[in-house]
Amino acid sequence: MLSIVMSGLQVSQKALDVTSNNIANAGTVGFKGSEASFEDVFANDPSTGSKVAVGSGVAIGAVTRSTSQGQLQTTGNVTDLAIAGSGYFVLQADDQSNGTTDTYYSRAGNFTVNASGQMCDPQGNLLQCFTLDGNNNPTKVLQNVTLQTQLPGGEMVVPLTASAGVGTAVSVTLADGSQISATVAQADVAAGFIAIPSATLTSDVAAGATATYPSTDINVPLNGLGVGDTITLTDSTGVFLTRKVLNAADVGAGSLDIKWPSSLDPTSSVTATATLGPNSTLASAPVLVAALTPNPVSQPATYQAVVMQNIAINTKGLVQENYSDGSSRYIGSIALANFPDESGLKPIGNTDFVACQASGPPTLTQAGAPYAGDIHSGALEQSNVDITQELMGMLKAQQIYNGNARMMQTEVEMAQRITDKL
Repeated sequence: MLSIVMSGLQVSQKALDVTSNNIANAGTVGFKGSEASFEDVFANDPSTGSKVAVGSGVAIGAVTRSTSQGQLQTTGNVTDLAIAGSGYFVLQADDQSNGTTDTYYSRAGNFTVNASGQMCDPQGNLLQCFTLDGNNNPTKVLQNVTLQTQLPGGEMVVPLTASAGVGTAVSVTLADGSQISATVAQADVAAGFIAIPSATLTSDVAAGATATYPSTDINVPLNGLGVGDTITLTDSTGVFLTRKVLNAADVGAGSLDIKWPSSLDPTSSVTATATLGPNSTLASAPVLVAALTPNPVSQPATYQAVVMQNIAINTKGLVQENYSDGSSRYIGSIALANFPDESGLKPIGNTDFVACQASGPPTLTQAGAPYAGDIHSGALEQSNVDITQELMGMLKAQQIYNGNARMMQTEVEMAQRITDKL
């Protein structure tokens, strides 16, 4: 009887150990709770009949890990990732002592970016992703999720004057004598500047760079016009361009200089007409001739590095980098691993697991694929431990333990009485 009681005490203690571990990790990101199951024990005695056989106690059957989904909690941090559904993040750690690379699996997605731009867990294990083909589809090749904080080269930023319009060719001469150029688009006109990218730019080469683009001056001699008189400009088809009431500075200069409007066809011509003001001393308006003189705009250009501003990770695990020049690119698709029996994974601490015979080999897949969950950026999967259920289990284990302890006490008392009578 004593051995039976001892087995009851041992399994009750084991149940309390499992429950205590679950409760202790109720706040651990990605933790999966466990449950102890028991099985009865019978002595293998062929002389004992089935109708009078008495059990020999209880033993631990198994400690089974629950793989149910934990709740997702929003954090707002883009590198915090949660899996909604099946799958495990794939992590790699380089063991510098023996030159090997170990692979771990985890549901905890509290990742950060290390000094090398790599996404990693709190222990420094590196998150793995699939490389992408030319169409941004995942391949079967794994790599570290490594962010590129700055693109090679940069861009030259050139302010635009009113004489630069859509289609104007802007050229920048660099310190080494080379040139880069671009054509002004509508968005550039609206922004008031144009950014010309080049993958070979450096701050040294860009130092002192000068930008030029074509421009034409419209010069109109006043021919005796005075303050208060008006000059009107139209194009070759009679479409109104601009009108200017002369002031003292204009009259003092003797001619009116106007930059060629960017909206005007460069092959067009300009007609100038005069209208006398009420105080004019002229008997009639003079005939004016507008002279067109090429006068390219030349001004400094500013070097600007193209840096990563932020990243985005969609439900399929595609990691997108967004840069200061408005460009973006995908760098990989975060890999997920599935197992024939994920409850059989071997825990190694830090909410990490390794594959073993019980779990079966991993199958790597993209998030959102069949039998794989979605990835949610800015969220973390919480522990799947139900505190209420664990407390109820703890009370039950305590009752079983107390009952076995009472049986132990009874056994000792009975033995003492027998000893006293001898």
